[in-house]
Amino acid sequence: MDRPALPFTVVLCVSLSLSACSSSNAGQQVVPRAATLPSTASTTSAAPASAATAPPPAPTLALRPIPAEDVLPAGFCHLDVYLDEECKKSAPRYALFLGVAVDAHAAEAALRSGGTGELATGYPFVTTLDDLPLADPKRKGLAVVAGLFERKDQAEQYQARLSGPTELVELASPEDAASRKIQPKDSRSSAVELAEDTAAFSKEDLEKTEEALDEALAQKWVSLPEQRERRERAIAALESRCKLPRGRVFSASHKDLIRPFMLRYAPVRCDDGAEAWVPWRATRLKSTVVRTGEGALVHQVMLVECDSPIIETRRFGADSVAKPLRLALRGGC
Repeated sequence: MDRPALPFTVVLCVSLSLSACSSSNAGQQVVPRAATLPSTASTTSAAPASAATAPPPAPTLALRPIPAEDVLPAGFCHLDVYLDEECKKSAPRYALFLGVAVDAHAAEAALRSGGTGELATGYPFVTTLDDLPLADPKRKGLAVVAGLFERKDQAEQYQARLSGPTELVELASPEDAASRKIQPKDSRSSAVELAEDTAAFSKEDLEKTEEALDEALAQKWVSLPEQRERRERAIAALESRCKLPRGRVFSASHKDLIRPFMLRYAPVRCDDGAEAWVPWRATRLKSTVVRTGEGALVHQVMLVECDSPIIETRRFGADSVAKPLRLALRGGC
């Protein structure tokens, strides 16, 4: 649902290691490429700040109205092969970033700063530079993305309307990006951005839950929508390890995303530092937000079997527990 005058937001590139938001370069100075946002702690772990160490409010930016027609869908269209059928526009080749910092708190602050004005629907979102590879392969870490574009002139026109300093970056070509994905998956990571307030659960409770669900399915096969309903009822009966708000950001290796739950849950950390897991659909992992004439839709990969994805489609902004518009297997074994 394109809006007539959608302003731009913030992009932040965060220099982090690619596992659990920790860094072997913790404490090193990062040379600003645009503007440096305030850092509140050195990068040491994926555990979010407690109330006592919460970061200061993000700086308020003066935003001007920006037309959204040239901004590509927010998320991983043409960056995740399993989403290609949901993506009608071209692959992105340019992105806008704003500021550099050394910790994950600043990424969360950049997300909050999006509330200072309206963005193209679905922005901002957080990604690692593994999942959004740049033309410069040396740059690594997390980025908060304010816009993706097919052409450089579109990005420049968008950038010219902004009142704050921004960084326009060139993305890797599709061929170069594909070649980089050949590296061992254990060495790559993804950003776990919470798209809504959610409960987080212990690994042990979820393993028992999934074992019971598998046994029930083996006794009597049911459709994908009914499998989803069974899982939601089972999760609702669990005692949560903690509750986390929308906008928290973590980093996880691809190994941890695949095992042990096969994209059903994503790893996070509670405020006390304890490991926990949240429902996959409560995150923006492997998803894209596509604007349509009837409103924006989220398409998200929920499972991959025999190299065929199960895609869930729901209204953008709706509670992810609500019944989806579509839940279907693309292809088959």
